[in-house]
Amino acid sequence: MTMTLIGSTVCPFVNRIQILLEYFNESYFFKAIDLSDKPTWFLKLSPHGKVPILVLEDQTVLYESGIISEYLNEQFQGGLLPQDPLKKAQARLLSAFGETFMGTFIQSLLTADATLFETYQSKLHALCSRWEEYLAYYKRQDKER
Repeated sequence: MTMTLIGSTVCPFVNRIQILLEYFNESYFFKAIDLSDKPTWFLKLSPHGKVPILVLEDQTVLYESGIISEYLNEQFQGGLLPQDPLKKAQARLLSAFGETFMGTFIQSLLTADATLFETYQSKLHALCSRWEEYLAYYKRQDKER
């Protein structure tokens, strides 16, 4: 199956999908777009105007990197997520957390406003603290089982 991945070469969410496609050894065509000047045809495909977009061979359009990742994992029976329902939910929570972190990180890189940059940096620091608490919590839970 030949798919088309649409996005920016510097977007970590697009890179996530590229890594999975390579991992599953799936052929795909990559179409790069300029995120600062999104083409009209792209905006028709992407309801939120975000990348990545994955267009399947039958022209079905998928968007949101987390959803595309799950689709690829299930489509190609990759076993990237644990089978245990609780551990699978925890893995998805970690992934969602990572997306929030990356979104904030990217915003901090793109701003030219020093005050806004400091705000993003504070948010990132708080997210890192929460991440450490989250990991410690789940490590304790695993030991108790």
